[in-house]
Amino acid sequence: MSDITYNITVLFDEPGEQITVEFTDDLAANARIREAIATDRQAVEQAHDKSVPLYETALEKADEVEAAWQEVAANTAQVNQQTTDNTQRHTEIKDWHDAHDADKQHFADLRDDMVAKEATYQATVDSINRDVTTAVEAKDTAETVQADVVARHSDITTRHTDIVTKHGAVESARSEVASNRQDVEDRQSDIVSRQNDVTQKQTQAAGSATAAAASEASASSHKDNAAGSATAAANSATQAQQTADSINPDNYALRADTYTKTDTDNQLSGKSDTTHNHHGDYYQKSEVDQKLNDKDSLPSQTGNAGKALFTDGTNAEWGEVPDPDLAPIQAQVNVLGGRKNLIDNGDFTVWQRGESFTDHNGFTSDRWWTPRISASKSTDAPDGFTSSVYISSDWDNLLRQHIEHGTTLLAGKTVTVSFWIKKGTATSVSIDLHDDIVYVHPITSAFTRIVQTMTVPSSGLNTSGHLPLDINVSGTCLIAGIQLELGDTATEFEYVHPADQLARCQRYFYRSPYFLARLRNFDDSAQSMFVNVPFPVPMRTTPSIRAEGDISDGSTFTSWESVSPNIGGVILIKEIGAGAHLDVNWVEASAEI
Repeated sequence: MSDITYNITVLFDEPGEQITVEFTDDLAANARIREAIATDRQAVEQAHDKSVPLYETALEKADEVEAAWQEVAANTAQVNQQTTDNTQRHTEIKDWHDAHDADKQHFADLRDDMVAKEATYQATVDSINRDVTTAVEAKDTAETVQADVVARHSDITTRHTDIVTKHGAVESARSEVASNRQDVEDRQSDIVSRQNDVTQKQTQAAGSATAAAASEASASSHKDNAAGSATAAANSATQAQQTADSINPDNYALRADTYTKTDTDNQLSGKSDTTHNHHGDYYQKSEVDQKLNDKDSLPSQTGNAGKALFTDGTNAEWGEVPDPDLAPIQAQVNVLGGRKNLIDNGDFTVWQRGESFTDHNGFTSDRWWTPRISASKSTDAPDGFTSSVYISSDWDNLLRQHIEHGTTLLAGKTVTVSFWIKKGTATSVSIDLHDDIVYVHPITSAFTRIVQTMTVPSSGLNTSGHLPLDINVSGTCLIAGIQLELGDTATEFEYVHPADQLARCQRYFYRSPYFLARLRNFDDSAQSMFVNVPFPVPMRTTPSIRAEGDISDGSTFTSWESVSPNIGGVILIKEIGAGAHLDVNWVEASAEI
């Protein structure tokens, strides 16, 4: 029998489980194969029986693993979400931290700024306190000067009273001289009578030696008596003259129209005793009569109590006692508080608006106005001055200052203008007072003082009451020390304390220091901020106001809601948003003429 091989494939229940059996035509071999197959089948079944639970357990474990994996996946997703949330929260915290650091820096900057502003404020307060102290000292000085004037007036009154008393003493002396004159006349009459008696007795003595001797002795005795009487009379006259001469009216002379020592001597004595002609031990009667007649020319004081004796050197008469001549002093007091120089900032030391101007139409150095000029502060100045103004103009131009109430104070009065000038390209300067009184002066390359006296018209002045003084130049030059004063003489320049000069200028214009105040709105809604800015001195009149500010909320600062000025200060009102702050940068107030 030929060999035949059969391939038999045995399949099991589970997928992939199979066994291949090869059969031949050998029956014994096939039987062995069948036994082997049966054995293997039994082993397989046993293995299958064992593997089924394991497989089921594996399936269960796989399910558990799947569930665990799902849980892990869910946890992983949750962790990822938390990580994302944490990352976002970390970013937010970092942003908040950065914002916090920025706020800290901002507040640190604000604190530093406030410290700087407080220092500036304190410096301003200290400066104001110094200005106030200076003003108080100036006021005390003015009160002292006023008290001195009152004291001098009182002293003059006392001296006048003393003069009246001395005049009474003169009258008493004159009466005494008149009495002595009468006594001298009586004594002279007695001398003449005795001389006649002596002559008569000498004639009678010729007839008899004894009688002559007796008469001669008697005459000698009478002569001695007469000489004694003449000496006594002369002594009385001399004593009366000394009493009159001891009163020296020159010590009490007030002015030219009251009597002086020369006038009084002429009235009382006519000439000094040393010029009198002496004859023996007595004066000639004509000399004494002349002296007494000179004294008789004084009018009587009777009925003239409280009056003064006035003389022109020849005649004398009683009159009412005038008040002391304080008119020049009073004129100075009436003209802006006793100031000599009616010009403010004549030495060009105050420049609140800046120290350099080009083709400028307006005010330059304080109180000085120009229609179109280039002007700047210069340290090139004459001796005694620290600054001057440098002027540059291509055409005839001017510096002008209005004297407040000048037409009222100066109408009809003589005034003198003086200033120092040094030429650049300019060759002359003209002085113009009230637009119709023009004086032209040449100028040199060295500082020279220009002096011009003029009389202000009594009428026809401008109706504003403020008198303009113009200084005109064409070209370049330096000007310093401008002074306008009463009278026909240019006196030395009146130097003013810098604090007083600044205060005078601030009466007409004031510019505050930069960054005056910062106000914050802590409310939850918009609020109006009120800023009160006081002026350092009262201004001439209610001023016009310029003020600059900034707002921190991002809105554009255009204008103030309200500006309320008066001569003492200004109140500014501005509405700002919640949490914002308002900066007041600077304020300008102008009350210029």
